Amino acid sequence: MRSSGMRMPRRDRRLPATIVVVAVALGIALLAAKPAYRFAQDLLPETWRIALSAAYHRIRVDHDVRIRMPDGTDTAASLYLPRQAAGPLPTILIRLPYGRLRNSDGWYDGLLFARSGYAALVQDLRGTGDSGGEPFPWRDAESDGAATLDWIAAQPWSNGRVGTFGCSALGETQFVLAKRNHPAHAAMIASGAGGAVGSAAGRHSPFGVFEGGVLQLASAFGWFVENGALDPRSPPAAPFDLESHLRRLPVASLVEEVRPGRNAYTDFVTTPLADPRWAGWGYLTDADRPRVPALVINTWGDQTVGDSLAYAVARAKADPAFAARQQVVIAPGRHCDHAAATTGKPFGDLPVSGAEIDWQGLYRDWFDRWLRDRDLPPGPAFRWFMLVENRWHQSAQWPPAEARAERWFLSSGGQANSRQGDGTLSPEPPRGGAPSDRYRADPANPVPSRGGPLCCTGARKPVAGPVDQADVESREDVLVFTSAPSRRGFRIAGP
Repeated sequence: MRSSGMRMPRRDRRLPATIVVVAVALGIALLAAKPAYRFAQDLLPETWRIALSAAYHRIRVDHDVRIRMPDGTDTAASLYLPRQAAGPLPTILIRLPYGRLRNSDGWYDGLLFARSGYAALVQDLRGTGDSGGEPFPWRDAESDGAATLDWIAAQPWSNGRVGTFGCSALGETQFVLAKRNHPAHAAMIASGAGGAVGSAAGRHSPFGVFEGGVLQLASAFGWFVENGALDPRSPPAAPFDLESHLRRLPVASLVEEVRPGRNAYTDFVTTPLADPRWAGWGYLTDADRPRVPALVINTWGDQTVGDSLAYAVARAKADPAFAARQQVVIAPGRHCDHAAATTGKPFGDLPVSGAEIDWQGLYRDWFDRWLRDRDLPPGPAFRWFMLVENRWHQSAQWPPAEARAERWFLSSGGQANSRQGDGTLSPEPPRGGAPSDRYRADPANPVPSRGGPLCCTGARKPVAGPVDQADVESREDVLVFTSAPSRRGFRIAGP
């Protein structure tokens, strides 16, 4: 179950001494010239970038850690330890399915937390990177995670307290692990991770690829064709045209047609949402009662933002004492892009300003509070960025106490087709006798999806968030209902 000293065979990575000396000298020079360093980072292999940054920040890195799971499967991990640390350390655990040495969501954050005085362990999930086993999301995330926590707690550099960190898959697996309420799991920071919710809070949104019970085909196909092969040695997909391929039928065989072999995609698109297998695959239900202190982060451009909010509300209602151990932050931006709000770049077609947050400081404060017992003032239960107004708001509940639900009504004279039609939207109910509206749908010329919350579609230049729909609303196969101009400003906050 644990193997503190085990090392698996590896290729000889040694370089001639002259090359090593030149590389170190070049690295030091680049590190001293920060603009040149940033430029050179994109040109260097990942392992070189890790080594240079680790040397600069005095961090010891061991990429050859192997941790044995209860069924005998070995998983691979990298350990980051600050050289000047005294005594056993709290640990930040980051688990990812994209290769710990290839994806900066692993090694960059490992270095980040080691620089803050934590031990950091970055682990390849089962069946991914250098780890053995079969990578079915997230069937083994709870048991493998618990075994990893056992291993960490037994190490001489560990004080037995572990925080988990990461976005998307890295966040969903945290929620799955939190169900265990492992004694070493002291805190978590999960972002873009509403896809872990499963049937909890009535959402039925496993993996974030269902919305209202409807499969999000582009997201499901995009992720599974790239990452869903159950044989880690499976070759990548053959070249194909994404737009035309997604119009093919049947939906259940779309991935297999371009990437033959067993793929979890088939299970996901053919399993009814009420099937108990989802719970067996790790997705949350209302019966789960995780108590791990959780900082939950998401963005308005993430297709799981509604799931994140709904589950946070449900957990607080089910266990009022847990409410003090949970904080939710909703930022502008795309999936896993919350930190980009500090750059002031637009979100969809909307300009964004005033969204800056010291995210790294927020992470450190959360972990310092729960892993180091620092007496820090608790933040608001809910903090969210109001678009257009360009302002942060906070409240003790969601929706905020001052929010009220409103009913608005659709009406027309039977010609609501396109923005030039007669469809209206009003808080006043229509008078009786209104005719119905009709439109003709052509599967060969489907209505395009523009903007909105999305992830992982595989599109070349996906645009999430608020996007001008003028050309979409000009189509006769789109019904458009438009209100009169508002005479008052108002905020929309809630489901």
